[in-house]
Amino acid sequence: MLPMSGNVCSHTGCERECFEGNPKCIFHCEKDDWFETVKDSPQEKKDWTKSQNEINKFWTEFKKRWNKGNYDCSHFVFPKFEKGVFQNLHQDYLKLPDVIKDKHSKEIVSFENAIFLDDG
Repeated sequence: MLPMSGNVCSHTGCERECFEGNPKCIFHCEKDDWFETVKDSPQEKKDWTKSQNEINKFWTEFKKRWNKGNYDCSHFVFPKFEKGVFQNLHQDYLKLPDVIKDKHSKEIVSFENAIFLDDG
């Protein structure tokens, strides 16, 4: 379904509405400005505090897609993972090939070219 506003995500094949002035939707847009880099620790870490509303919206929309059986997450840019069901999603799925079978649905799940920005 095309967005009502006419601002369609510029990612090839995506018909979602652009997110807050970005040329792409909430799943495909860059998220480098959603966090601050904390450099005073042994490893650089990301502080996502300033974007908690955006992160909540991302995961709300993600869960809607997932619950409808849409498991294609190709080219998604994932922000901080929320606690709960998806907390370890990136750790578990990064160990698997880009295209895998979901145990429960038997549908294809794809994280091809997805970017995971969370520190874990």
